[in-house]
Amino acid sequence: MKTKAWPALAELAQALESKTARALNPAVFDAIADRLESALAASDNAELATVAARLEDIARQWMASGSDAVRMALRGDARADDDLVSLFVAGRLAFAQNLAARALDRRADDAFYDLIVDPRYKAYICALLSGAKTGTQLAEIVEETVETVSRKLKGLEEAGVVRRRKSGQATLNLLTPAARLYAENRRLSPMGGHVVQAAVQTALMARSEHMPDHLQASPVLGPEPMGAG
Repeated sequence: MKTKAWPALAELAQALESKTARALNPAVFDAIADRLESALAASDNAELATVAARLEDIARQWMASGSDAVRMALRGDARADDDLVSLFVAGRLAFAQNLAARALDRRADDAFYDLIVDPRYKAYICALLSGAKTGTQLAEIVEETVETVSRKLKGLEEAGVVRRRKSGQATLNLLTPAARLYAENRRLSPMGGHVVQAAVQTALMARSEHMPDHLQASPVLGPEPMGAG
């Protein structure tokens, strides 16, 4: 399994090269906590093992680049400065709390197992398995009104199945790691992975007669876009 690159770890390494923690954006630890939480929910340990080893390597480099006083504090040396030891412990506690809070925010409760396979929500889960989507995109895929979609998404979010994040002016809905893993284990099939733009759909329609029968019947072609032809 090829492990995805973690930009947050690259930023840590760059700060190490500059030999100053001031160059490090505090939000980098939020990003690491998010990715760690996802790796912990993954079906195998490959990515988690890789990032654990990388973090250990970076931690050793940070320790090696610090002053004697910092290294003593990191090692828990009895001669270490009390303020430095307190800061080190506070940092570890803060990150642990950050990770726990983010995991709790995404953790589905017992009800979510039933919601994922509930016929009323199954189409939503399958649609979100193919990627994050806005409420309007979901409404188009599941063929329900935006109001109905909004109401159901609220229920899924409260149960820990769905979470939301901002992307510019849009609000995207996506499955929590636990919900995605459970849906994949139940072998639910993704649907509505993308919306074909009118120009692309028109081009496909113009060439459809030269396509094999099974491609001509594809829902991607669908009805001819308005204004085409």
